[in-house]
Amino acid sequence: MSSPTEDVLITGLMRSGTTFACIMLNHSGSAVALDEPMSPAQLISMRGVSRPDHVIRSLLKEQRRSLVEFGMAVSKHRRDGTVGNHFDGMRCGAATRHPDQQVGLLPFKVPDNFILAIKHPAAFTALLRKLASEFRCFACVRNPVAILGSWESVGLAQRGRCEMAEQLCPELQRLLDATPDSETRTILLLNWFFEQYSTYLPQSCVLGYEEIMASKGASIGQRILGAASPKMLHEPCDNRSTYNREYMWRAAERLERAGGAWREFYSSSDIESYLGADVK
Repeated sequence: MSSPTEDVLITGLMRSGTTFACIMLNHSGSAVALDEPMSPAQLISMRGVSRPDHVIRSLLKEQRRSLVEFGMAVSKHRRDGTVGNHFDGMRCGAATRHPDQQVGLLPFKVPDNFILAIKHPAAFTALLRKLASEFRCFACVRNPVAILGSWESVGLAQRGRCEMAEQLCPELQRLLDATPDSETRTILLLNWFFEQYSTYLPQSCVLGYEEIMASKGASIGQRILGAASPKMLHEPCDNRSTYNREYMWRAAERLERAGGAWREFYSSSDIESYLGADVK
């Protein structure tokens, strides 16, 4: 297994705070976190590979060397050189990713003896069975009805598909192919994400969005680094006012009927509380 003081993999549901986790780690003074540095081709090349950890370990070694020698590494970032929300300011019907995002070399403040983290939500979730025993892996989760409302708001829930996860997990692809209704597929997809975390990660390695927001981000460093990160949120981040309320109530009903692995992390009362707060 990778040394616990060196390498970390971050995964999670889309829209659950994974990018914010990278931002917080980069402000910790003891870590460098790379936001989705691997190309789709690199990720897909791990399909069916018995030891995908070898591919990732090679990347970690290469990026660590680049950071030590040049203070730079490959990461997704905006044109202004900052790491930020991939869907910031976008609404349903827009492109699936913010047009200002690009992948390339980015300068970092490189601490001594730093932890190097790499984040890929869908890909690392699909490979988690093989990665969890080789690396320290952490997953971000969020209230399932909030996830569905967020997915709908940026166009992720319209098809109920996740191409990268399906490329790396043929079983998921077959499951979704066999489900004609897009809203049902979306629930299945969400439950598949939760199932991977409940199966392959201990609870201590699952970071709840609600906990992150309540701690103003400090809990990310506490869980991953063993020391609280600087608090960076002055106000909780909550975009529920921009979510489609009718869709969320319908999604909540489907979630309750479907059940599934989301119940390992959230209860029916959590959903009711979220929707109740939305009404107020």
